[in-house]
Amino acid sequence: MRPLLDRWGLPVSRFVTAAYDTTWAGAVPVDVVAWANWAGAYTSNDPTHVTVSSLAPTAAPTDALETLFHEALHGFDEKVTAALIAEARAQRKRVSNQLWHAALFHTAGAAVREVIPDHVPFAEHSGVFARGEYPLLLRIIEAHWAPHLRGEYDFAEAIRRMVAAHP
Repeated sequence: MRPLLDRWGLPVSRFVTAAYDTTWAGAVPVDVVAWANWAGAYTSNDPTHVTVSSLAPTAAPTDALETLFHEALHGFDEKVTAALIAEARAQRKRVSNQLWHAALFHTAGAAVREVIPDHVPFAEHSGVFARGEYPLLLRIIEAHWAPHLRGEYDFAEAIRRMVAAHP
């Protein structure tokens, strides 16, 4: 993972912090262990601390980089969920409690693909976006969060549009 971070960590970091309209509060500690959990990685918050397995199977070497940033992005969960909840209240709607996580999966994958164009995001090749409510959430993300990642509008507008598009 160190060579991946050394080469692409800074541009991926810039991409994800721009997406979440925030900055890192400091370095995010990462523990690399043999076994983390069933998913191969997890994050503790307050403060954000990532634990990732060195033995978890990956389909591509760049999955490790995406996983690391996916987990670190969990440090921003409160900001994203608070924005979604506030916007849902303003629009008098209910939205899936997984919309924030679908956006996180998409953001981490898009960030790595931005710097490594042949990277296939984990949620795509592992089938995450094919299960449960994720196909619906992916359509919302592609229509309203992805344009934000391309700089077409800001974080608040992306949140507003995602909530408006949610059935």
